[in-house]
Amino acid sequence: MVALKNVFFFFFQAEDGIRDAQESRGLGDVYKRQSLPNVPSLQRLALCSLASRARQLQPASLSGLPEHLAHELVAIIARSNPQLQLEHLLPLAGAPLRRLELASAVAVDGRWADAFKWCPLEQLDLSSCLSCNWDDEAMAKLTEFAEKGTVIPCISTSMNSLILPQSPNLTNMSMPCLALLPNLVVLSIPGSAVSSSGLLQVAEVLPCLQSLNISQCHKVKQLDFLSRLHRLRVLNGSKVGGWGSKCVAHIAAIKSLRVLRLQECSRLSNASLEGFGGLPLLEVLDLKGCHRITDHGVRHLTRTNSTITSLDLSDSLITDQGLHQLCMLPYLVSLQVARCPGLSHDGVHRLAHQLPNTIINLQLKGISQLGAHGMKLEVSPSLRALDVSNCQDLPGLAPTNKLLFMRTLVASGVALDGLSVETVSSLCPNLTALDLSANRHALSTSALICLGKLDQLTSLRLTGCGFELDPPFDLLEQCWTELKGLRLLCVSYAQGLDPEAVSKLLGPIGSQLQSLAIGGSELCTGTGLLDASWPLPNLLELDLSDNLMLADDGMAAIAQASPNLTGLNISGCVELTPGCLEPWSHHQLRTLSIRDCPGLDDTVCPLSLIHI
Repeated sequence: MVALKNVFFFFFQAEDGIRDAQESRGLGDVYKRQSLPNVPSLQRLALCSLASRARQLQPASLSGLPEHLAHELVAIIARSNPQLQLEHLLPLAGAPLRRLELASAVAVDGRWADAFKWCPLEQLDLSSCLSCNWDDEAMAKLTEFAEKGTVIPCISTSMNSLILPQSPNLTNMSMPCLALLPNLVVLSIPGSAVSSSGLLQVAEVLPCLQSLNISQCHKVKQLDFLSRLHRLRVLNGSKVGGWGSKCVAHIAAIKSLRVLRLQECSRLSNASLEGFGGLPLLEVLDLKGCHRITDHGVRHLTRTNSTITSLDLSDSLITDQGLHQLCMLPYLVSLQVARCPGLSHDGVHRLAHQLPNTIINLQLKGISQLGAHGMKLEVSPSLRALDVSNCQDLPGLAPTNKLLFMRTLVASGVALDGLSVETVSSLCPNLTALDLSANRHALSTSALICLGKLDQLTSLRLTGCGFELDPPFDLLEQCWTELKGLRLLCVSYAQGLDPEAVSKLLGPIGSQLQSLAIGGSELCTGTGLLDASWPLPNLLELDLSDNLMLADDGMAAIAQASPNLTGLNISGCVELTPGCLEPWSHHQLRTLSIRDCPGLDDTVCPLSLIHI
């Protein structure tokens, strides 16, 4: 089943590298990215021929290829070899690839390091690997240069960023190896077994380190090493646990710190926030899950940290009084106070009127008192993103001034009725992303017509919603004709949305959709989505999971209607037989999920799909 169920491909992106000459406003400004040019069809044919001989290529044989051609060649090799071995990576040695991400790769270990180190990589990102055993041996091989004699790999001078996944087998023994990567400024080793003494070795060999992620590194008990990292700008110590007042003092001494993430640090208290007052450049503070933070700590924070632009106090013990104090932060852009039991609807209402005009992102997720007594929510007109999901009693937004800047609204699990949906469409005419999943009121035809007026929408999620649509469904054909920019639609597990309604509703937008999720439905062959005459030329991802009536002829219709599909989920479709995969032999599928399909397994997959 591995060949079918695991995605295995590479993604490469050219980078300009980290910039330390300019001031950064946060994580998003650390890197400036460039896109790779497209590969002409004739060059792609030549690369396919070269990829077919991947096992015969010698190390450094690709060193003369331009970066975008080397990128395309590696992608082809990865897709055409279901069990990618180390010999397929060795030809990369010397190829001009500066940024490497391994998305959904498996069995990444020290053998891969032998290939990595011979590329002039600036950034190596393994954080998205499905399975990665990056241990001391792998780190040693990445930095072991003596075996090649006097030749020094490019990575020794080019690498500035090393981002690892959870690495429980990485210990203090390999930390001195980082001295052979002297230009490293970004280091991420979450979940490793490295202790405070190991990080002291890191600080000694990499004094110019600017970003350090040691989240879930439970052996880090002391932070003395921070006194050596005078240029540190980003520190992630989330879920470490027992950092007390001495550790806070070491953090507070880093005057260059701009981003601090300390999620679920159980010993962090109000006194800790007072200590952070000595950080003059602090912009992002993430204290999600720090249950000991109260209004007293917020008061210290607002008095001393006027530079904060992003603050997360989710799951804390702050009340309406502390929420009022947050209005004193003049540059606040993003505020998250999800699941704070001490907040009331009145407190949030006052906050909406007192927040500075700089605020653009507000998360009120899971506040149980929001919407009490049927009260609607008033929000600041400057907001661009609002999350009120799981506020079960919230009936909607109050009809105040139009929210012309609002781009994202997440209101899953709330109680919007038809009138409230109409209010949302009129108050927020420029929405690009809307999530009304699991709405507690059924959506009527008039509500769908109101959603159709949001002509800027690119993403619409209605997962688990109920629908009350009266036949005939001809009126549905006109509902969404204005949604010309819609690219993602999710109506999985919808109640009351029968195949004929789906056909009428999706007909006007089917040709432009790129991602469609319609799991848990009862789609019948020959109608709507399963009608081969209804084209889906731009569809890239399709989720049909748990469609109990989906049969082989329906799969054939989908294959004909969506020639560019790259991702397909048919998990739980119990009626499918091995013949359903034959029509997909000419598609370029990269992901195929067939979990809980009794009639399908990897032994019945056509040879043309083995590369998935």
